Amino acid sequence: GKAFAGKLYGNGFTISGIALSKNEEAVGLGVFSSIEVIDIGNQTKSPLIANVNLSIANIKGGSVATVGGLAGYIKGGYDTDRATIVNVAIDFEEESQILAYNYAGSLSGMAFGNVVIRNIKVENANVNAQRSEKDDVGSSSNYISNADLTTLRGYLRDVSYNTSLISPDRLGKYSFAGGIIGLVDIYTQRGDKDTVVVYENSATEEEYQLTNIKTTGSVNVMGENVGGAFGFIGASTNLSDIGVVIDLSSDDVGASKIFSTRYYAGGVVGQSFGVLNRIYSVHDDATQDT
Repeated sequence: GKAFAGKLYGNGFTISGIALSKNEEAVGLGVFSSIEVIDIGNQTKSPLIANVNLSIANIKGGSVATVGGLAGYIKGGYDTDRATIVNVAIDFEEESQILAYNYAGSLSGMAFGNVVIRNIKVENANVNAQRSEKDDVGSSSNYISNADLTTLRGYLRDVSYNTSLISPDRLGKYSFAGGIIGLVDIYTQRGDKDTVVVYENSATEEEYQLTNIKTTGSVNVMGENVGGAFGFIGASTNLSDIGVVIDLSSDDVGASKIFSTRYYAGGVVGQSFGVLNRIYSVHDDATQDT
């Protein structure tokens, strides 16, 4: 589908019974296949999604690179050209799931560029990035090393200049899943596309691009690299007030699993190069031992 670059004010209403599927290879799948800053003529369109609730029945994209409840991927621009997502609540209906090949999340499979995401709540997340080591042919490692991060960011920056460059083949090496987003890499400056700038582990309140984000109830996340909230956080991505709270009174609590099929698993973040502030994970002993 086409990228969404407009403004959606949900006024607190709920889009319910969201059931989507795509069997063929594609880049993105969700309510929007992608949410993007785009240039139209001499104008730059910066998307805004605010005050909307989503109820997920099933979103199945087993051959789709990026899959999320709201969007397959969210792409920001540079400087002040920003994609903004605020005040979104997502609930998974019973036995529902979001399934991707490479990048899966309740909100989106990926988010990169100048993106701000605040005040997000997910209940009963169930996401799976199903790519596995069995798909490898002569590949050494499919987690993101320092060198890989530079290569991936270079590619994503190319995509920021020209969205038509994005392809499943270029995204196809990895498997990242998160209860909120599979992979997040935030940056606002053009700079050298082949250079990753690693900042000191400090940030002001204004520099936290992802804040006040929480997943509750049962939390089921599966992939090669997984986190209760985020599978991967990039080098200049700053997170604050992020929580994964497995509801101890929930009947589904025993079913909660944050499960890596190969590499990294974390209660909140699977693999991080970024800045984390006030993050927490709450669960019981039975969940820990599962």
